[in-house]
Order: sequence, then structure tokens, then C-alpha cells
Amino acid sequence: MAVLFGIAAGAWAADKPLPSDQEIGDRITSANAQSKSNLSHYSVIRTYKLHSSRLAKDATMTVRLEYNGKGASYEVQSVEDASFVSKKVLNKIIESEAEASRKEGELDIVNANYRFHVVGTATQNGAACYIVDLIPKRSSRYLLQGKAWVDQAEFAIVRLEGRPAANIGFGAGKPYLVIDFQRVGPFWMAAHNRSETHSFLFGSSVLTVDFSGYDIPSSSFKTVTTAAARNNRQIARATQ
Repeated sequence: MAVLFGIAAGAWAADKPLPSDQEIGDRITSANAQSKSNLSHYSVIRTYKLHSSRLAKDATMTVRLEYNGKGASYEVQSVEDASFVSKKVLNKIIESEAEASRKEGELDIVNANYRFHVVGTATQNGAACYIVDLIPKRSSRYLLQGKAWVDQAEFAIVRLEGRPAANIGFGAGKPYLVIDFQRVGPFWMAAHNRSETHSFLFGSSVLTVDFSGYDIPSSSFKTVTTAAARNNRQIARATQ
């Protein structure tokens, strides 16, 4: 994998230099701010699947998430093959995610939370991306020590990999996380999460989350289109 990263970086360098660490941080921060301001409400179906070496069956929980700009609420729609223990674990995960959604700005991949270092380029999830090291500015379970794949045109996050900067609690330590994003209209939204961990209580565990059925108000799409057009005009004037 490292060899592929190096080849990609070399090919890019032959055409034009990579953006500076300051520039990539500023562009990611700006893209995040625009997305948050335009996406004030949406809903999505999340399907959680928990596999543990200590549990007889994989447990599945389907949840409807509603985000209103200030935080998320969750409604459990179905539970399958869940023991008392696995159901308790899944409920705890959902409660923790609801709490995290109300931590204004603490989860954001922005200059206030991270230092950024560009290491190369690659194609990820169909998008030409920069590969960027994420270096948290503080120890927090809401921040990720790892890498981001950042769309070269929109500076949106396409993929994340790494571990939390601090233990997340309830015996999970620092799981290894992979989060893939998909385009939904003009937005990049979560598509699939996978986390792996090992603990004394649950042994080796894998949690996956699949996202489907996004419902985003049409007004958000219009706002993004207008903002993008305005931004393009500003860039055009700046380069004249």
C-alpha cells in the first residue's frame, strides 16, 4: 500500500505540486463549514451489525436517525439475533453517538481540531483524492489519529481510517475505524463504517454500520448549488 501511495504522489508531482499543509487544512475547514451551514436537517437508516468471538450469533439493529442541526435522535426499528449482552452493547453505542452529535465542533475535521500533512494522492470511492495525515491537537475520543482521503475538487472527506485519539470507553479501548462516504446529491455522506477492537470482555469484535435511504430536504440542494456558483465566481475573479 505504501508503494502505491508513493507512485501516486510521484505521478502528481510531475504535473503540479501538492497543496501545502496549511492550504489543505484551510480548504477542508472551509468545505466543512459550508456543508454544515447547508445541511441543517436529514434522516437516514442505519443498520448496525455486531460480531464478537464471545457471542453465539451476530446481532443486528436497524435504526432511523434524524439530524436537526443541533444533534441527532435515534429510533430503533428492529433487532435481530441479539442476546441481552449484545443488545445492551448496541444501545450503548447508539447513546454514545447521540451524545457525540451534540458536541458542537468537537468531531469536525477542521483546523481547530487537527494538524494536517499531505502525503500523496489516490483514487478512492471513484474520486481523485489527496491523502492527508490527521494529527489531533488534543487527546479526545471524538478525534481520529489516522488518514483522510480528501476530494481534490471539493475538499470533502471521502474516506477515513485510524484510531480514536483517546479510549472510547465501555471496554472498547481504541478500535481501528474505517469510514467510507458516498455522494448524495451535492453532499458527501457516510456510507459504511467498520470498527475492529479486542477487549477482555468481548474478545475480538467487529462492528459494521451501513447507511441507506437518505432523506435530505430539496432546499439544501438548492442552497449548495447557489453557494458553489458564488464560490466559482469568486475564484474566477481572484485568478483574473
